[in-house]
Amino acid sequence: MSSDLVIEWDGGDRVEVVPLGSHRLMRDYWRPLAIELGLELVPLFYSCCPVEPDNLNRLLDELTTFRAATIRRGPCGETDIETVDRLTDALLRLKRSENWSASIG
Repeated sequence: MSSDLVIEWDGGDRVEVVPLGSHRLMRDYWRPLAIELGLELVPLFYSCCPVEPDNLNRLLDELTTFRAATIRRGPCGETDIETVDRLTDALLRLKRSENWSASIG
């Protein structure tokens, strides 16, 4: 099982999936670190986090914090950093777009 950002464009006419990682990775690494950092949305990636225009900036801020903590933990987190960057790029695209709905989980 995996966790992904799923974006439905134009009312579901087109679906885009941005892979994040295994459900186990989200449960055993991302979620505990995010909780330790006091983040509120990133821990929800394990189950379901709605992505809405109103929470995009908060998501991006939390990902910046999470990325910095991952860098401090050392080279083992390189894949996680790439994932954060891929997710950040996708969320920035959403900020510039309309007619979408999305969730992470």
